[in-house]
Amino acid sequence: MIDDDEEKRACRDGAAGDGGAAAAGDAAHSGETPWMDEAGLREVLENAVKGIFRSSRGGRFLGVNPALARMCGYDSPEEMVAGIRDMATDHYARPEECATLFRLLRESGRVENFEHETRRRDGTSFWSSVSVREVKDKEGRFLYCEGIYEDIDRRKRAEEAEREAEWRLADIVDFLPDATFAVDRDGRVIIWNRAVEEMTGVPKEEMLGKGDHEYALPFYGKRRPILIDFVFRWDEDIQSQYAYINRDGDILTAEADVPLVRGRARTLWGKAAPLYDSQGRITGAIQSFRDITDKKQAEARLQDSLRRMRKAIRTTIQVIVATIERRDPYTAGHQRRTADLCMKIAQEMGWPRERVTGLGLAASIHDLGKISTPTEILTKPTALSELEYALVKNHALTGYEILQNIESSWPLAEIVYQHHERLDGSGYPRGLKGDEILMEARVLAVADVVEAMSSHRPYRPALGVEKALEEIETHAGVRYDAHVVEVCLRLFREKGYRFVD
Repeated sequence: MIDDDEEKRACRDGAAGDGGAAAAGDAAHSGETPWMDEAGLREVLENAVKGIFRSSRGGRFLGVNPALARMCGYDSPEEMVAGIRDMATDHYARPEECATLFRLLRESGRVENFEHETRRRDGTSFWSSVSVREVKDKEGRFLYCEGIYEDIDRRKRAEEAEREAEWRLADIVDFLPDATFAVDRDGRVIIWNRAVEEMTGVPKEEMLGKGDHEYALPFYGKRRPILIDFVFRWDEDIQSQYAYINRDGDILTAEADVPLVRGRARTLWGKAAPLYDSQGRITGAIQSFRDITDKKQAEARLQDSLRRMRKAIRTTIQVIVATIERRDPYTAGHQRRTADLCMKIAQEMGWPRERVTGLGLAASIHDLGKISTPTEILTKPTALSELEYALVKNHALTGYEILQNIESSWPLAEIVYQHHERLDGSGYPRGLKGDEILMEARVLAVADVVEAMSSHRPYRPALGVEKALEEIETHAGVRYDAHVVEVCLRLFREKGYRFVD
C-alpha cells in the first residue's frame, strides 16, 4: 500500500510531521494569506476533539493530531506516525476496508463519513467515521490526503445491540403460533413470522422492509391503517370499521371482519403494542392476530341452539303453568304475580335481560311441587295440622326433582329448590345460609312473601301489601337479603308498583 515516491514528495513539501496542519498547507499552495498564523493553527489542531491527519496516497500517515493519537491508543502523534507503517494492516481492522476507501478516493477525490473499524495500538478496535480528500497543487499534481476522524464506537455498538435485539425478537416471534409482524417507527416491516406467512401466503422476503401500509394488502386488498397503526396515532374513521376495539394502557385489542385472506372473508382477533428501546422511547410496534372465523361460526350455532332450547323451555313451562291453573287457581295466580315482581326487582337491580328472563321462568313455576300435594290440603279453609304443613313444605324438593333433568342454561331447578331458604338458616328444606343461597332465590323469597301475604288464601283473608312490606323490612338482613328488600320497598313506595291479576 505504501507509495515511496508520493511519501518523499509530501515530506519534501513540508507535509510530514506537521501534526496535520492541512489548512495551512492549502493556504500556502494557493498563495492566499492564512487567516490564522501557524502558532494559532497548531494550537487548534492540538486541542481539537476530533482526529485530524495527513497521509500519503499509498497508506502512510504523514502527520496526526493528539486527538487521533489518543483514539488509537498512542502516547503521542509522533509515536503513531512511526508505529503505523501500513494503514491497511496496522490501522484498519479489516484491510479490505482500507482498499475500498482509497479506491473511492481515487475515483472522486473526496470521501465523506466512511465508517470502518479502526485498530488500536493494543490490537483492540473501535468504530470510526473518516472524511478525507485529496490535496493537489495548482498544476493538479497530488500532494497528500487530509481528513478528519470521529469516534462513533458508542453509536455503532448501540446500533448493533439494537439490531441483535431485533434479530433475537424475530427468532422468538418466528416460532409463535399466532400470526405476528412488527414495524419500525417509520412503519416499515421488520418482522413477518411463519404463522403470518401461512395465513396470508406472503413470504417474509416479499414483506420485510416494506412500508406505506404494505402489510394491509393481504387482508384488505388495499393500503390502509390497521390495528398496529393505532399504536402511533388513533384514527376515528378506521376505528368505526372494527367490530370491537379496546385500549388497556398501551395494549390494543380488536376484532375485525376482513374481506381478503387468501381470497376469503375472515374474522380476525388481534393485539397490538409498542416496542421500546432501553431509554423507554417507542421504536416500533408489534401485532399478533388469529383467525377466529370458525370459533365465531360455532358461537353463532351455539346461540341459535340456545335460542331453540330456551323457546322449548318456555313452551314446556307454559304447559306446566296451564296444568297447575286447572288444578289450583290460587297457586297459578300467585306464581304469575310473584314472577312479575321478581322480574321488576331484578331489572331495578340492573341484571342483564337473560338473567331476568331465567328468574321470571323459575318464579312462574316455583310452586310446581305442590302438584303432588293433595288438593284438600291446598284448599283447606282452616289452619293446617303439623303433618299437613310438613306435606306442603315438601313442595320445594318435589319441584326440584321434577325440574332437575330439564337441560337449561338457567339454574331453574336450584332456584325452585331454594326459594324457601332464609339467610339466617331458618328456612327449608336444607337450612341454607348466606352466600349458600343463589341470588335469584333471594329475590324470589322476598317476592313470594310479599305476594302471599298480600293475597287471599282459603284459610285466611288477605293481610295487605303494607303488612307484607313490614314483614320483609323488619327482617331485612336477617331472613331476607337487605339489598333485595330495599329495591322491593322502593318499587312499591316510590315507584307505585302494584300487583295486577
